[in-house]
Amino acid sequence: MKNLGWKLMAISAVVLVLVNTKATSSASSSKVRVDSPSTVPMAVLETARDKKEAEEIAAMLGKRMKFFETENFTWCTSLPKGKMTKIMNEAERCYKIFAQEAGYSSWKKFWAGGRKCMGVIVPNKRDYRKYIKWYAKKYPVYSKEQFVKNHVRGNWFSEPATRNVMVTHLKPNDEIFVGAIMCHLMGHQCIDRHRFNNNFTPGWLRESMGLYFQGKVHGRMQCGSFDDPYGLGEEDEARQKGLKNLEFKSRVKKSIGKHRLKNTKNIFQLATLKELTFLDTQKGHLIVSWMLKKRGNLAKFIAATKSAWPGDIVMENTKGKVKAQTKALKSVFGVTPEDADKALRAFAKSGY
Repeated sequence: MKNLGWKLMAISAVVLVLVNTKATSSASSSKVRVDSPSTVPMAVLETARDKKEAEEIAAMLGKRMKFFETENFTWCTSLPKGKMTKIMNEAERCYKIFAQEAGYSSWKKFWAGGRKCMGVIVPNKRDYRKYIKWYAKKYPVYSKEQFVKNHVRGNWFSEPATRNVMVTHLKPNDEIFVGAIMCHLMGHQCIDRHRFNNNFTPGWLRESMGLYFQGKVHGRMQCGSFDDPYGLGEEDEARQKGLKNLEFKSRVKKSIGKHRLKNTKNIFQLATLKELTFLDTQKGHLIVSWMLKKRGNLAKFIAATKSAWPGDIVMENTKGKVKAQTKALKSVFGVTPEDADKALRAFAKSGY
C-alpha cells in the first residue's frame, strides 16, 4: 500500500450556532447546539445536512442534543463540549493512524456517500433502541427487522455501508467508557471501510483492530466490558476494570510463553464475535501489531484478503475465507501461517 502521506489541517476557528427544532410528544422543543471546540482540528465548512440530521435525531428522541464537527467526523451527542473533546480527539487520532497506514489523503476517499462518519452518543439504552429503529427506517439496510433485532441486544454498533455511523449510549456508562467504545468502533470501521466490499469481514480482525486502538489511543482496553466470550469467559478483577496497554501486552507475552494461544491458521477461522475468547484476541492483537510494523502492510493485507474473498455473503466461516486470508498473508508478507507463527513469537520477545 502506498504511503501518500497525511496533511493535517490546523484550524483554530470556533463555530457556535443554536438550532431550534420541534420535538416529539415527550417535549415541546429540543435544541441542537453546534459547537466546535478549538482544541480539536476543525473543518472549514460545516456540513449542513449533518446538522439537519442531528436536529432530526434530537426531535425523534425528544432530547437536547449537541452537534460538533471535527476534521473527519461529525457528532450528535448529549454530552457537553468539555466531556466530548477527549472523545473526539481520540477518534481523530484513530482515523489518522489508519489514514497514514492506508494512504488516505481525504476523508472523502474513506467514508461513504461524501459524508463524514457521524458519532452518535445518546443518553441511555432506551434512546439507543429508538435511534436504531429510526436509522433502519431512514437508511437502506439489509433487512429492517433483522437490523433492529441484531443491534438492540447490544450497547453499541458501527455501520460501514450506506450511512457511516458509530453509535452508543451513556447511562449506565460514563464518558471514559464511551471514549473507549468509540476507539473500538473506529477499529471496526477501518477493517470494514478499507476497500469496502459490502460483505462480512473477519471477526478476529475487526475485534483485534478495535482493541489495538483502545490500547494505542485511549490507553486502556475495556476487555471485560463486552458481552461475548472474549470479554466474559475468563473473568478477573483487572480485566473487569480494564487493562492498560502495557498490561495487556504483558498478558500476551505470558500466554505465548505458556503456548496458550491458537496458531494463526486457526485464528483465520474465527469469523464471528461469539467464537472469540480473550486468548484469541490476544493473538489477534499481536498479529495486527506485527502487521503494522511496516507502514502499509496491514492495509495491503486487508485489500488482498477482500480481493480473494468469496462472493457469497455469509457471516460464518468458510474454507474460502480462510483461503483468502492465507493467500493475502503470502502475497503481502511472503509467509505461510506456520511461518507467521514463528515470526510472531520472535516479535513478542522483541518489538511488540
